[in-house]
Amino acid sequence: MLVKGITASNLAQLLIALLVLAGLFAETFVIPQISVDLEHQYAEYEGDAGLIQLMLTGLVLFGQLGLLLVVLLLRRINSKRLLEKPSVKWVNALILSSIGLSMAFICLIVWLSLKNTMPPGLGILLLIAIFGSLALALITHSLKVVLLGAIEAQDELAAVI
Repeated sequence: MLVKGITASNLAQLLIALLVLAGLFAETFVIPQISVDLEHQYAEYEGDAGLIQLMLTGLVLFGQLGLLLVVLLLRRINSKRLLEKPSVKWVNALILSSIGLSMAFICLIVWLSLKNTMPPGLGILLLIAIFGSLALALITHSLKVVLLGAIEAQDELAAVI
């Protein structure tokens, strides 16, 4: 407990809610404007505002999905229901959202490469984002194996009692 009545889990859920709201703001106002501005500012992106908006929104949506799944899992922890079989499907969804985020970054890096408009610094950052989201998927998969073992051990203990 951090402060009386406020746990790390509750604080994390609050911060995630703020991030999801920031994502909604970005999806609604910022990304559409950036997409139009890029189309008008650079001849290479002429006619691509919709595609730019789709790619950027996809990145934000996969991020929001992953964050919402983390909240769901935190709530299962708080309610002492994490060690139940349904938790595994939410962990699998978290793995898939991380892979989806990685794929969205890959689409962006490929598109920028095909347009021949990717500065090296951005390419490096996108590669880090790709590898980071893939690492998150692999770490989550490893934790899923631990979760499955804990569920199995709990089930065996319940059968003995």
